[in-house]
Amino acid sequence: MILDKTFVINKSDYYAGESPEEKIKYLTNLFDGFRLNAEEIKLKTGEISIKLEADQTFVTKNNYVNIIWKVENAHKVTINKIGDDDLEHQGEMELLIKEDTILRLEAENRENKLSKQLIIKVLKSSSVEISVEALDDEIGEYLMLKGSGSEKDNYYAFNMQKIRISWCIETMGNFSESILGQLPLEGEHEFFLTHKTNFRFNYESIYGTQKNSIVIIPVTEKKEELVDQQKESPSEFSLVKVFSRFRKKLRG
Repeated sequence: MILDKTFVINKSDYYAGESPEEKIKYLTNLFDGFRLNAEEIKLKTGEISIKLEADQTFVTKNNYVNIIWKVENAHKVTINKIGDDDLEHQGEMELLIKEDTILRLEAENRENKLSKQLIIKVLKSSSVEISVEALDDEIGEYLMLKGSGSEKDNYYAFNMQKIRISWCIETMGNFSESILGQLPLEGEHEFFLTHKTNFRFNYESIYGTQKNSIVIIPVTEKKEELVDQQKESPSEFSLVKVFSRFRKKLRG
């Protein structure tokens, strides 16, 4: 019980004319009032029960999983990655998974402390991701080229434009190109486009063999038409329509 000493002293001075018995009676009644009005805090005891689940524990990168938890016989519940504050004893939440994640739920009562963890693994893609970009001299930035054709492996850029091909492979294996030779699993290759250029990539892993073909074709259309094309699709830089108009002019 905490009592403001200043209050007691001031109160005693205020009742200076009272007898010592009356002062004691007053303070006794005061403490009795505190005792009767106070609510007793009862901390839970005994064994703690924890349920922690996810709708999926193997996911691809940047996917959401639904986390469900239920705790019994505890007065404090926390889960890392969700928040350090005390959580409700039962609930669910969607969590974005970008990498391998370990969820740890901790619960405690007056006598015990219990924890449970859940591991969510990010599946590594066995596919070969290859991007083709062209340098825009006016803004000094590379812009992504959009593939065309039945296999989406034909790309168009201006003659003498600087091209960058980059790739990233998450699984172990051997990656090579017919002219460039053996390549690292993550890297890039830059060159100036002077003629129709073919790349034939080959990736061998425990998942099998994957082959990727990329053909980059130079065009000599006016750059003003390219600017119009960029406005049509600012996030992806494609010369397919420009090249189609260019071929029609040649046929005419």
